[in-house]
Amino acid sequence: MLTPAHEIYLANFPVDMRKSIDGLSALVLSQFGCAPTQKGSYFVFVTRHATG
Repeated sequence: MLTPAHEIYLANFPVDMRKSIDGLSALVLSQFGCAPTQKGSYFVFVTRHATG
């Protein structure tokens, strides 16, 4: 259950989902400026839509 204490970070750019957990953690640090282990935080990534 989400409460006002939770924070949701949404990447509004395509993310290569083949990145390892280390790669995604580095992305969180560089793009969102917070620790990926921060309690109460959720990170949502999107991938590029494949066409054809």
